[in-house]
Formats: sequence, structure tokens, C-alpha cells
Amino acid sequence: MDKNLRNIFQARYKAVLLFLVVGFFALYAGGGFSTVKGWNFTYDWLNSDEFKNDFNNPENNYTKGYDEDGELLPYLDIEEYQLRSLVLFNPSYSSAYSTQTNDSNTRFKPDQSYERGHVYWSQFAFLSLLLIALCLFLLSFALFFIDSKTNFNAFLFSLSYKKKEIFRAKLLYLGIPVMTSIALGIIIHQVTIYLLIPDIYVNATLGQMLYSGLTHWVFLLFTSLAGSFLGVLLGNLVTAPLMIGIGILSLSQLNQFSTHFQGLLESLHLGSVNQFFEQTIRSYSSIAINHLDKTGATFLALLLLFGLTILLFLVAEKIYENTSLESNGKVLTVPRYRRRFFVTLAICTSLYYTIAATDFLFHMDYYGYLPLGQLLLLPIICTISSFIVTYYDEIFKFWNKRYLDRMTKKIQ
Repeated sequence: MDKNLRNIFQARYKAVLLFLVVGFFALYAGGGFSTVKGWNFTYDWLNSDEFKNDFNNPENNYTKGYDEDGELLPYLDIEEYQLRSLVLFNPSYSSAYSTQTNDSNTRFKPDQSYERGHVYWSQFAFLSLLLIALCLFLLSFALFFIDSKTNFNAFLFSLSYKKKEIFRAKLLYLGIPVMTSIALGIIIHQVTIYLLIPDIYVNATLGQMLYSGLTHWVFLLFTSLAGSFLGVLLGNLVTAPLMIGIGILSLSQLNQFSTHFQGLLESLHLGSVNQFFEQTIRSYSSIAINHLDKTGATFLALLLLFGLTILLFLVAEKIYENTSLESNGKVLTVPRYRRRFFVTLAICTSLYYTIAATDFLFHMDYYGYLPLGQLLLLPIICTISSFIVTYYDEIFKFWNKRYLDRMTKKIQ
């Protein structure tokens, strides 16, 4: 990186960078100790005289499920209950609270199985990783978007550096320290849990836990580049935050979209496609994890995500090279991309919201037909909304001109 560019970025971002580096490191490292603290609290309670008396009280039913006749199955002893309550990782959320078992004499054993691409769960997890990913996405977006609104870009473009050099230098200056601090924090988080909780309760190897951390780190790298990409592409002070906000809120419909899309494939008897989609969803679930545990993506999924991250970097760099000060304030920083942006946005939003709002399998099984009105109306609404958002500056200019012309005629 050029020394002068480094000095410029240091003068502008030094305080923010220091805050982010220390903050992310403390968040991850502290999260590991908080997890251990929570586990120790549970351990002390389960080994206290008060709990032992409560467990041995005949009026309290500590059961682990039901037998084949539907009768409640009690734990063999308090040690079995303690082990089941203190084991660190479970194959899924529901497995920790299983309601089905067939043998009252079978003692619970921690599940030692491991499979990449499979989602595991821990009741002692402290950090909410998806919130951290969202925070990093917004920070990366703001890095480029705010600079374009505070005339910092005008200053940078007046220097004798190519825009490609400026773009890369900015990402390197901020990205390397932040991602390094996150990586170190993840390592300390996982090692702390592995070393400070007794082996009998940690049903994972250190390698599996560190690989889970690597999966999360690559996902954060992807989200940060996605934020930078949108920060470079979007330029309007009204539509950019609006699109970002709606996009984030739309993620709440992702599970509904997935369920309804699988129902659509099933109703069309596309079994092989449905199976591929299920595998894709599982891969996504193992990447966008909400807690650091031993969940790790498959090598192929991780490689594809990393490749997509590089693609986002290259596209964002290309857009940044084509930005100009004359386009500042427009919906897109490169106006000639508007048609492609509109078509892409209209198609994606139409498919996403239509599928998320329509339970195809239910309508076919219960009514025998699909809601054609809804299937036609939603794409029309999405297309019109996409057009308004994409051409907002032109529409605003048109109506503003009409208003001024009308006012001029009234004055005359």
C-alpha cells in the first residue's frame, strides 16, 4: 500500500479502526469465557444439595422421554441427567429435548458424531453471530457510502492515484486489521471452551471447533464484501438505506421461502431438484451459523462461498473504477447499469416474495388450484416497486420539473 494513502486513511479512520479491532476481539474472546462461565454455573447448580434433593423428590418428574406404550421414562440416576444437561454439543436443537426413546435401561451418552454440513447446537452458546455478520455488513456498506456523501471521494479522486489503487488500499487498511482481530478472537473463543470445560462434556475435537470458526470467518468475509459492493453501487441518500433496510427485513421470510419452494418442487414432482435444493439449504444453514460450536460447512460449500467473495470484490472494484463525482446522489453510482439493475431486482424480488407468500402444496392439496390472482399481482407490485426505486432520481426530477413549470405559469 502506498505510504501517502496509508497516512490519509490513518488520519480519517484511525479511531474507528481501533474501536472495531478491540471491540470485535473482545466480543469473541469474551464470548468464550462467558460460555465457560455459563457452563460452570449450570454445573454448580446440578451438583448442589438443593438440586439433588429436588431431583430425588418423588413429586418431581425428571423424565427423558416415552416408551413404546407412551409411558414416561425416568432417568436411571442423577448422573445421567447431569451428563445430558452438561454435554456441550447436540446434533440439532430438538435432540437436546428428545421426546422419544424405547429403552429405559439405555444410558445417555454424548453424541460424538461429526459431519461437515450438519448443524449442531449448544445451549451454552453466548454470541449471536448473525447479528455480528449484520453489523459487519452495515459497517462495510457505510465505509464507501458515507465517504461518497462527505466529499471524501472528491478528495481521493483529486489525487494522482488510480481508483483501483484507492479501492484496494481502503479495503486493505481497514479489512486486514479487523478480520485479523476477528480470527484471533475466534481462535481464543474456541480454545477457551475446549480447554476450560472437562473433556467428558466436550463432544468435539479442537480441529472440528476451529474449522467451525473458519467457516464463520469466511462467512463474515463474504458479508463484509457484500456490504462494500452495495456501498460502492448505491448512491442515493433515500433509496440506498431503503433498499438495504427492506433487504435485511426480507431475510425474515427466508425460511418461509425455502418451505414454500420445496412445496412447489414437490407439487411439480421434481424430486431430484428438490433434493438438490434441500442440500443447498443445509449447506447455507451450516455456513450462516448463529453460534460458534462445531458446525462446519462442507469443503465445496466453503470453496464456493470464498469464490463468490472474490467475485464480489472484483465486481465492486470495477464499479468503483467507473464511478464519477457527477453521478453522486444518483440511485446507482454508475447510471448506465440501471437497466440491468432494474431487471435483476424485478426478477429476484418477484420470485422471492411470490414464493414466500404462496403455499403451493397447501393450495394444490386443499383447494386443487393455485391462487392465480396472487401469483399475478405480487410480481406486478414488485416490478413497479423495482422501477420506482431504480429510476427514483429521474422520476423525482420529472415531477419536480412539472411542479416548477406549473408554479411558473401561475406566477405569470
